[in-house]
Amino acid sequence: MQDCLQEFPDPAVLTRWVLFLASAIPKETAEVALSWVAEACAAVGATDGLLRVYEALTERFDRAPPSDQWISSVMFHYQAQEILSEHIKPYLAEMAEPLLAVTTMRLNARHAVLNAWGQNDPTWNSDNMRRSAIEPHEQDDLAGEVDPLVDAARECLEWLADNRPDAARLWSELHASSQAPLLRRLAVHTLSARTDLSHDDKIAWLLEICDIHDIAAHHEMFRAASIIYPQAGSERRSDLIDVVLAYRRPQTTEPDNDPYTAMHHFTWLHWLSQAAPDCELTGQALGDIQQQHPEFRPSEHPEFILYHRTGVQSGDQSPWTVDAMLARPAAEALSHLLAHLPTEQETFDGHDRWAMMRAVEGAAQTRCFLGPRTRRRHGRNRRMGLRHVVPLDRRLGER
Repeated sequence: MQDCLQEFPDPAVLTRWVLFLASAIPKETAEVALSWVAEACAAVGATDGLLRVYEALTERFDRAPPSDQWISSVMFHYQAQEILSEHIKPYLAEMAEPLLAVTTMRLNARHAVLNAWGQNDPTWNSDNMRRSAIEPHEQDDLAGEVDPLVDAARECLEWLADNRPDAARLWSELHASSQAPLLRRLAVHTLSARTDLSHDDKIAWLLEICDIHDIAAHHEMFRAASIIYPQAGSERRSDLIDVVLAYRRPQTTEPDNDPYTAMHHFTWLHWLSQAAPDCELTGQALGDIQQQHPEFRPSEHPEFILYHRTGVQSGDQSPWTVDAMLARPAAEALSHLLAHLPTEQETFDGHDRWAMMRAVEGAAQTRCFLGPRTRRRHGRNRRMGLRHVVPLDRRLGER
């Protein structure tokens, strides 16, 4: 096939041939074959054909219903990345906006499919959870299914930010209002690279267009703040701090006296203080919270909701041992355990917490001490890792 494609040096002829071929090929066409076609198109500058190859490559993401059995292969990701980096990037001057239109359509379609089958909402979906950062990051060492779409969209947006700032603005505003979490994250990621806004205007844009407490875009919000905040003026810094402190955890019964809310404020302000250590505004606001909550400690990786470690053993780093839990009266143990629960921003953060959960499970296996009220509390926090405790408690029985 490669040899046949090389016989068509005329871009117009090759483009017609590729468009005809792409209209008939199935969604499961081998990515290697598509890579050959992309290479041939790139060799003669047939960008229309190259775009159609990418469309054909990514049509599989529109499948309905979504299937947990189908996962993109390593070969697929390799070929998709090669097509993007080797064949498309040299032609971004011609392809950035058309390619961005394709990736936007695909990500919206993917979100609609997951939504129709009840597998996501505007704040969460499996694709979003599998992508730790929009920028290349070691946390994304395991490829997510839609990574090729995200990577292509990021390359296009960054190129537009550098070369066509008005287009980057329009696309960013479109993505920022999307129901698809990954598109909102792309908008925030692009903000740091945009050249049409000053640092003060970037903070104003972030506060006006986005929700900085959007948990789906948590990493991009923190990353953007760390880049922009140190260069912003005091007025815009104050605006950002005000919005941070205005946050109240949804459905809390005590909005002004809620430790989850306070920890959210603390996490944000500590992050900003690390970005701009000499900022008096941040120091004062952070000091007020530390005075009220001296027990608060910063997370090791506050910029991530989920942070995975490899090769780290944490069994000896639990705040409590099994024996220490069992030595306390049940009511006292329960109150301390609940006080140690993380906020939404800290969920799954820190290997010491995993060790504590294992200790809780060991204590529950020895003696049931979690009552109905605790089960109700933890029923809303199954992701906390206590999922083994509740069935144990039910099996042993409570008196």
